[in-house]
Amino acid sequence: MYSMDEGMSDLYNLNDDPRQLNDLIGAVKDTGGDLHGMLVEFMKQTNVAEGLPAPKLELSL
Repeated sequence: MYSMDEGMSDLYNLNDDPRQLNDLIGAVKDTGGDLHGMLVEFMKQTNVAEGLPAPKLELSL
Protein backbone atom coordinates (compact mmCIF):
# COMPACT_ATOMS: atom_id res chain seq x y z
CA MET A 1 0.00 0.00 0.00
CA TYR A 2 2.92 2.36 0.55
CA SER A 3 4.14 4.65 -2.20
CA MET A 4 6.90 7.24 -1.91
CA ASP A 5 4.68 9.75 -3.75
CA GLU A 6 3.19 12.31 -1.37
CA GLY A 7 -0.35 11.36 -0.34
CA MET A 8 -0.51 8.45 -2.75
CA SER A 9 -1.07 4.82 -1.84
CA ASP A 10 -2.08 1.78 -3.84
CA LEU A 11 -4.38 -1.07 -2.87
CA TYR A 12 -4.41 -4.44 -4.61
CA ASN A 13 -6.23 -7.71 -4.05
CA LEU A 14 -3.19 -9.95 -4.26
CA ASN A 15 -5.32 -13.11 -4.40
CA ASP A 16 -7.04 -11.92 -7.60
CA ASP A 17 -4.32 -9.62 -8.92
CA PRO A 18 -0.86 -10.94 -7.92
CA ARG A 19 0.83 -8.82 -10.59
CA GLN A 20 -0.70 -5.66 -9.06
CA LEU A 21 -2.25 -4.37 -12.28
CA ASN A 22 -5.61 -3.17 -10.90
CA ASP A 23 -5.30 -0.47 -8.19
CA LEU A 24 -8.47 -0.64 -6.09
CA ILE A 25 -7.87 2.29 -3.74
CA GLY A 26 -10.25 4.64 -5.58
CA ALA A 27 -12.94 1.99 -5.97
CA VAL A 28 -13.09 1.12 -2.26
CA LYS A 29 -12.42 4.53 -0.73
CA ASP A 30 -13.64 3.65 2.78
CA THR A 31 -11.45 0.55 2.98
CA GLY A 32 -8.52 2.35 1.38
CA GLY A 33 -8.86 5.25 3.80
CA ASP A 34 -9.09 2.93 6.80
CA LEU A 35 -6.05 0.93 5.73
CA HIS A 36 -4.12 4.11 4.98
CA GLY A 37 -4.88 5.40 8.47
CA MET A 38 -3.73 2.12 10.01
CA LEU A 39 -0.50 2.28 7.99
CA VAL A 40 0.25 5.83 9.15
CA GLU A 41 -0.50 4.91 12.78
CA PHE A 42 1.72 1.81 12.52
CA MET A 43 4.55 3.91 11.10
CA LYS A 44 4.24 6.37 13.99
CA GLN A 45 4.09 3.64 16.67
CA THR A 46 7.10 1.77 15.31
CA ASN A 47 9.23 4.90 15.02
CA VAL A 48 10.09 4.54 11.36
CA ALA A 49 12.49 7.11 9.94
CA GLU A 50 10.92 10.55 10.30
CA GLY A 51 10.77 11.29 6.58
CA LEU A 52 8.79 8.15 5.69
CA PRO A 53 5.39 8.88 7.31
CA ALA A 54 5.46 12.63 6.55
CA PRO A 55 4.26 12.37 2.93
CA LYS A 56 1.62 9.83 4.00
CA LEU A 57 -0.28 11.81 6.61
CA GLU A 58 -3.11 12.57 4.19
CA LEU A 59 -4.38 10.30 1.44
CA SER A 60 -5.28 11.64 -1.99
CA LEU A 61 -7.82 9.47 -3.82
